[in-house]
Amino acid sequence: MSYNYRIRATGFGLVKAKLLILDTNVPDEDQNKLKNLALISCEDLDDRVLANAIEVLSILNSLKPDEQIFNAISKLLSHNNNRVVGNSILAIYIDSPENQNAIDKVRELGESSNIQNRLTAIYCIGKMLKAHYDPDLVKLLLFAFSDSERYVRSAGLKRVRLLLENENVSFLETSEITNKKSA
Repeated sequence: MSYNYRIRATGFGLVKAKLLILDTNVPDEDQNKLKNLALISCEDLDDRVLANAIEVLSILNSLKPDEQIFNAISKLLSHNNNRVVGNSILAIYIDSPENQNAIDKVRELGESSNIQNRLTAIYCIGKMLKAHYDPDLVKLLLFAFSDSERYVRSAGLKRVRLLLENENVSFLETSEITNKKSA
């Protein structure tokens, strides 16, 4: 059995968990313990703990889909921290690419006046496209090219380059991005 996880408890007894799975043969008993720790961590006030808890729950949900996990992650789509929201979007989309809530939330982030939210949208769209190609997501990425912030435009271009390198996305599918960029 090849798996490892780290648990760190603060002086206040709050549990912070990060799961590193090298193999999917995690015993059910350990999965349940980690699930409970991560669900408790979803109530933590520390945004880093929440973001890590979502990663743990996402991994566990990919091993064995669980409605309680899905509901906990879905609640965090409305969190005020961009990393927490981004991890929630990815956790939902990777397992359920047809889930409109994740796509709507990434669209909302992309239209935000907050630069961190727009950068999170670009990051999420890139990861989402790598997992499941969707031409509508490619169109969402186009917002980056007309952004007022140079850093956002640069991040958008970086994502397009990564998409072009991804064997799951053909040049013809992404050429609409590069054509619009040069126009």
